[in-house]
Amino acid sequence: EVTGDLRAVKAVLITHYHADHAGGAQRAAGALFSVLGSERTVAALLAADEEATSLARARRAGVYPDDYRLVACPSARAVHGPVGVGSLLFDVRPAPGHCDGHIVVELHEPGGVSLFTGDVVFPGGTVSVQPLPDCRLSDYADTVARLAERTVDAIFPGHGPVELDA
Repeated sequence: EVTGDLRAVKAVLITHYHADHAGGAQRAAGALFSVLGSERTVAALLAADEEATSLARARRAGVYPDDYRLVACPSARAVHGPVGVGSLLFDVRPAPGHCDGHIVVELHEPGGVSLFTGDVVFPGGTVSVQPLPDCRLSDYADTVARLAERTVDAIFPGHGPVELDA
């Protein structure tokens, strides 16, 4: 259940360009949200590049219906480093491996640090290595090792339950 005033939401930050995360970018922009992501994700969204995002491959494999298409999002823009939103500080960090251009986001609050991992780390510390051209195992290992050094209080993966005991 969603609580609070959704009119306070101003932006959508997309961790990576796979369709299950970025497929609704143009609809979000149409609802007047700013659409943000890494330079690679934004480039893929601007061009609706179904090859770079592996959507064409996933559609051929039956993961998506034959008529599913990525719609270009011309208003998407790249973001990196620290980003302030109101009183909140988000730190956008590169996290390659699961796919090119993947990012993770740390939210620094007075009560601690939350890490939004997209598809880099899932509940229980599992990872998703896929047979895709841009899934790079050595980059993935480096990313996971860097994240393991971070002190965080909660992990919010792109799929599955929140980890409150990081």
